Amino acid sequence: MIDNEEARSLISRPSGQLATSDGAARGILMRMTSGVLAVARAQQALHDQPTHQVGEHKLREADHRQVLMWAQALALSPEEVLQRLAQACIDNAHGEALAFVLDNGAITSLVWDFDALPLAHFEWVDGLQIRRLGFKPSTALTPRKLSIRLPRLDFLWCNRVGLTDLQLHTAPALTRLFCAYNELIDLDLSAAPALTTLACDNNQLSELKLTGLSALTTLWCQENQLTELDLSDLAQLNLLVCDYNRLSALQLPEASTLSELWCRGNQLTRLPLAAMPGLRVLNCNHNHLRELDLASVPRLTELWCRHNLLTQIDLAAVPGLLSLACDHNQLSQLDLAAVPQLTMLSCNHNDLTQLDLSPVPQLHELWCRENQLTVLALAAVPNLHLLDCSSNRLMMLAAEAVPALTKLWCADNHITRLDVSTLQSLSLLVCDNNQIASLQLGDLPNLTELWCRHNRLTQLDLSRVPALSALACDHNALCMLDLSAVSALTLLGCAHNQLRQLALMGVPRLSKLWCRGNQLIALNLPAVPQLTLLDCGDNRLTVLDIRNLSQLGVFAADPTVGLLGIPPGRRR
Repeated sequence: MIDNEEARSLISRPSGQLATSDGAARGILMRMTSGVLAVARAQQALHDQPTHQVGEHKLREADHRQVLMWAQALALSPEEVLQRLAQACIDNAHGEALAFVLDNGAITSLVWDFDALPLAHFEWVDGLQIRRLGFKPSTALTPRKLSIRLPRLDFLWCNRVGLTDLQLHTAPALTRLFCAYNELIDLDLSAAPALTTLACDNNQLSELKLTGLSALTTLWCQENQLTELDLSDLAQLNLLVCDYNRLSALQLPEASTLSELWCRGNQLTRLPLAAMPGLRVLNCNHNHLRELDLASVPRLTELWCRHNLLTQIDLAAVPGLLSLACDHNQLSQLDLAAVPQLTMLSCNHNDLTQLDLSPVPQLHELWCRENQLTVLALAAVPNLHLLDCSSNRLMMLAAEAVPALTKLWCADNHITRLDVSTLQSLSLLVCDNNQIASLQLGDLPNLTELWCRHNRLTQLDLSRVPALSALACDHNALCMLDLSAVSALTLLGCAHNQLRQLALMGVPRLSKLWCRGNQLIALNLPAVPQLTLLDCGDNRLTVLDIRNLSQLGVFAADPTVGLLGIPPGRRR
């Protein structure tokens, strides 16, 4: 039975059973009691400190002295300084809002707006309780150097303020530092051992010493001038972004929790991944890698290794891979049998002669342009939404096998016939530079752009593509072109065909028209008053009425053509 006095106590007296427990339990209880009492004493001490009234605010002694110092430096009253501080805020500091906060007379959060308070030099008094500090970018005078002496500071935001020097003299509690987009050439972090997040990207750092920062989990240091990066002390690192430096090697910890590694645009010739079993995202684009061993990263879901010197990629160890981008390498084959969950594949600019898609039925995006493919079987990937197979050696393309397709690029091949009539979600088709004599469009209610230049078309049925806004069918053998069903058309390129007439009454929104090199004897230009560009040279035109084309800026016609009205643009 517990008596009333014990029930009312902050920490109840131990029962007989607890009192006879071992020393470890008593030690835990003593530490808990000591911690609670220490917090209570600290809060009481803050509350008991004398305060100074400044306008509507009560300030502790240290904060009052700090405000007086700022007021003197700015030639403002203390009241005005506090008023301007209270109005300053940063809405999004890495997902957080920063603003002025006064707690029991202590400034705990502060945003400095240099437009409102143009202070060029900062000094700090002792005893401040500031935990969150942010500086707003400004076109006004900002300090080139910033010295921090704030023992309670946890969050510092000084992105884009033109710093050339940042001194963290006293910042033992600092866990998050954002100093990106400045002009820093050096950064000493030895006074901030508690750092968990560091963003020092887009500076001029040639060296970054991270020794002793064992709590660091997130590091952005991209776009500096780093030639080496020693991460051996960072066993807790989860995200590393070191893109676009001059790194030729990475020193990784022996055991790492790294889940994302971004090292694009460096000079890496090898990338040791053995210390990163939890890695999920790897982006090593634009390096000098000749090999990439994935055996020790079984959890990888995204791999970006574009613009390297890879001749092969073994995917057997990464069965959960969802996205693979290996463009601009020297791959002659790509075996996808081990990655059945793949949804995005980009392998442009390689030496592939074949590509078996049967192991990846969930593929949604395929980018395989500029290879040497002669056949591309699509029946195994019916959920494909985007396909770019341009610049290969394809003789045919069975597009009907991918009914969910929304965008198709198949230019620069040897295709002679193309049927997209079943692709009702198709919004973009680019099939320029083939040998297409037959293009079947069918009912395509979502098609807005059609590019079929440099083919062998003698006819083009646009009657069932009502949303079409851009059509480029130049360099074919068209004798007629019916535009009556495409009233939304704004761009038309039909140059170098065999057109004898071109009815423009049905396309009142047309703004750009290239019809050079046909056999046209007339153009009804009053029907297209929004025209801004017209190139109609090399036809049989004798007169053009351009009187109502007030927006015409670029105009080209034969010099023998008579003009009704003077174009505001150039005639060439």
